[in-house]
Amino acid sequence: MKLKTYYFIFVFLFFLFYLGILLAPYLSYLGFKNLSFLLYSLYSPICHQLPERSFFIFNHKMAVCARCFGIYTGALLSLLIYPFLKRLENTNLPRKIYLILALTPMAIDGITQYLGLRESFNLLRFITGFLAGSVTIFYIVPIYIDLIKRLRDIMDKFELEKVKKLAEGKSDTEKMEIYEKFKKSEALAIILSFLFPGLGQLYLGNVGKAVLMIALAIISLILFTICIGFFTYLGVWIWSTFDAYQEAKKYNLELYNVIFEDKGEV
Repeated sequence: MKLKTYYFIFVFLFFLFYLGILLAPYLSYLGFKNLSFLLYSLYSPICHQLPERSFFIFNHKMAVCARCFGIYTGALLSLLIYPFLKRLENTNLPRKIYLILALTPMAIDGITQYLGLRESFNLLRFITGFLAGSVTIFYIVPIYIDLIKRLRDIMDKFELEKVKKLAEGKSDTEKMEIYEKFKKSEALAIILSFLFPGLGQLYLGNVGKAVLMIALAIISLILFTICIGFFTYLGVWIWSTFDAYQEAKKYNLELYNVIFEDKGEV
């Protein structure tokens, strides 16, 4: 997959995380207490969730405190504009001084409050968190992209070299046997995606795309409670099934070219 796809997956998963912060009070407002309690519980390990330090929407507190909400809001906005400010291929980190400057206001606000020197308020907590989150993303994304590039290069090289060595010096008949052994079943990829979105992509080794589709499907199932989930699930299901077929064909063609060192179609 292209780096843009991996980046989109990262943004989408973070968006789901962010959406849960707002969905917890909304579900509670609608009366879905069990789902709401589950979401609050999922966020409890990363935030104290104190009511007096949290914003309220729909007459219920958010799943995280005002400072955490500021951090995640700043991070999400930076993720949305990141590709317009910096090329994904550029994994150089900004100067550390910018990160220090961005974290300093939040640190001062938190420490002085903890020491009892003053009492902060939610708007200030949000602002200092927002500043920290929006800048920190420009250090996290390059590390994430660099890791993806390294893992992708290692896996691609390993697969290609493995198949290429097996095919060296073999006759066309033997090469065809190798191709048949390593190729992916287009029919199976379609069936798996038909059963549940993302399973076909998982079978094809596209883990990132599989996670994306599975997450979309699960969110859609949750949204069945407010009807819209039926349409979003249907869209993901069609996309996953069609994509599985296309990806299987693409994989098999690349495999054929590597084995036969030829650019023709199967």
